[in-house]
Amino acid sequence: MTDEQAAGFIREYFHALFETRDLDALGDYLHPDYIDDDIGNDRIDNIEAGKSYLTDLFRRHPTVNVSVGKTVVVDDVITSYLEWTTTRSGQAVVHIRGTATFVMDAGRIRRRHTFVYFNDGALTPGT
Repeated sequence: MTDEQAAGFIREYFHALFETRDLDALGDYLHPDYIDDDIGNDRIDNIEAGKSYLTDLFRRHPTVNVSVGKTVVVDDVITSYLEWTTTRSGQAVVHIRGTATFVMDAGRIRRRHTFVYFNDGALTPGT
């Protein structure tokens, strides 16, 4: 996989989730043994936990979106710069900036970890 192909894959993944709000896409893009390091619990179904989290996020912030920036791939690991935004008065407002690392297995995401380096707190649960 090239950097361009990796970027396309990650853009498609976030498009399915944040543009079309297709939570069933998690089953298409995520490996059955998917672990989300940000959830931090490998004893629960991380795909179902992700669906629950996103359902609540979309309810609380109907314009939330994720944009994918520079993306590189080394071996089976994709790293992308990401921005989480909402739209106010037609303008995108950045709430979170970070990098996400996606470990691939058989063409699907098996593990993900996000390093956040900017967070204004607006998208945290309960806000």
